[in-house]
Amino acid sequence: MKVLMVIPVFYPAFDYGGPIPVALNNAKYLVSRGHKVTVWTTNLVSSKGGKLAKRTEVRDVEGIRTVYLNSVVRYRWTGLAPDVFRYAYREIAEYDVIHIYGFREFLTLIASVWARAVGKPYVLQTLGTVPRITRSRIKKLIFDTLFGRTILHSAAALIAKTPADREPYLHAGIAPEKISLIPNGIDEPMELKQVREGEFRQEYGIRDDEALFLYVGRIHPVKGVDLLVKAFAELDGPVRLAIVGPDEGYRRDVQRFVVQRRIGRSVIFTGPLYGARKWTAYRDADVYILPSIHENFGNTVLEAMVCGTPVIVTDRCGIASQIKDRAGLVVPYEEEALARAMERLVGDAELRERLSEGGRRLLKDEFSWGPIVEKLESLYEEVVAEAYEIRGSGSNDRGEP
Repeated sequence: MKVLMVIPVFYPAFDYGGPIPVALNNAKYLVSRGHKVTVWTTNLVSSKGGKLAKRTEVRDVEGIRTVYLNSVVRYRWTGLAPDVFRYAYREIAEYDVIHIYGFREFLTLIASVWARAVGKPYVLQTLGTVPRITRSRIKKLIFDTLFGRTILHSAAALIAKTPADREPYLHAGIAPEKISLIPNGIDEPMELKQVREGEFRQEYGIRDDEALFLYVGRIHPVKGVDLLVKAFAELDGPVRLAIVGPDEGYRRDVQRFVVQRRIGRSVIFTGPLYGARKWTAYRDADVYILPSIHENFGNTVLEAMVCGTPVIVTDRCGIASQIKDRAGLVVPYEEEALARAMERLVGDAELRERLSEGGRRLLKDEFSWGPIVEKLESLYEEVVAEAYEIRGSGSNDRGEP
């Protein structure tokens, strides 16, 4: 099959979080199975607005033909890339199936409109962005009224990563049979073999007798880092908290909580860490915490599990039901509940070991890339076959909307 993936940002833009390695691995495994994969994305590579190049470029990324469309205007975390019209006109009719990541995005809108115009099926993976739960709710409502409902209902299939991730689709009126449950996956990274135990602790002056709690991700209101700081402040004994990730305009507020609770000497802000340096943090941590207000999956939980680090997540994380009492603890989004779970886990070495082993088994059974990409491949085949049945001999393959 010829597969087109459309995503607002792509490799090497890891600042933007979990969707980037997920899309990259999906594409790599599809290529390894004999499919031809093209990615359309913008040339933004950092949350600060840095760009890969000054103009649109086509590059090979591990066998994936990647079109980095020049972003001429940036809005929040993504941008407008008018060159997509040129590529849509020339190419979109050539693909068997289009996989779109994201929902209220410029590239999503253009790709979905053009796909419908030429009769090509598209699979939509909204990355948990359907609910209007955070800022700009009025703008989101306007987008949904004008475009969003059509984008959702015109998709040949929609992908949910967890059972909880299906709910927004159902609330939007999507038929259950159109929703496929395909989780994210993870492989043990090569960089992990380069990691020496104690390296992160040594770099940041964390003693061996200090319990280390870790958060990895964007410093953004939806991630609940403020709740984590407040819960951490309730703990006694030799404890440290490392907050790893890029600032998305919320770090100053979090640091204010740190100052107010008088725990400045115990909290470390490292900024974003990549490659082996990130894995040293996971390896040296005693407990990993994802305290999100809303999280449709939680890739960093898988990363912690790869390193054998037990986790705590809020019940608002999509992955919660899958890891509960198997790889970690699940708590309500409450300061007291999170503090007690942190206290319990760091004080019980036997429980930490059990959850660590449970996490490794869970990764093997449910989150390895091979079976996941097989599900994705089967979904593509189903929607392509259905599209051919519907189109018959009356297809429009001229590449014009």
